[in-house]
Amino acid sequence: PAGRPLVAASLGAYGAVLADGSEFRGHYENVSLEDLRKFHLDRIRAIEHSSFDILALETIPDLYEAAAIADALRLYPDIPAWVSFSCNSDTTLCGGDLFCQAVDLMASVPSVIAVGINCTAPQHVASLLSSARTAAPELPRIVYPNSGRTWCNELRTWRDHGVAAFPPALVATWRELGVCAVGGCCGMGPDAIKVLVQDFSSSS
Repeated sequence: PAGRPLVAASLGAYGAVLADGSEFRGHYENVSLEDLRKFHLDRIRAIEHSSFDILALETIPDLYEAAAIADALRLYPDIPAWVSFSCNSDTTLCGGDLFCQAVDLMASVPSVIAVGINCTAPQHVASLLSSARTAAPELPRIVYPNSGRTWCNELRTWRDHGVAAFPPALVATWRELGVCAVGGCCGMGPDAIKVLVQDFSSSS
């Protein structure tokens, strides 16, 4: 119903369960496509009868894992899902594949209702969106970047400097590039999200 908050069931990348920062690199060693397909299928099956509105498959680092997710989602055509990717440049996923190719792949899955970018430095988002502007333009875009800091697996912490809030001009640019929903990932707290909602709403 209009105005009702939606509950997204978050399912992260295979790399997140390894606890070694792999979700920011991709290309897992000694992991087959079937391994990844089974991993995601098992988790979807575990929650498929729970009370949620949409599946959120997020922080996906490469096309290899995205292909496994696409296969898994095709078995659940009645469960709407969004898929978002971790990226490390103006055009590529963390694993080096092009973001526009990831968008095209997800557009081929009937249950995917949006595609996006998450846990990515905010300065890359506008260029990533632009790079995929002609890829499945009918598929809604969502973005929820991190603060712009870098994960250090050796120290098990975020390092370098990030932003406390996303600049309003940047948020307006995302809106102009067709983003329909925004949020924040690692390092973005409730105060930043409150400002983000206001800036996004005022840019409409």
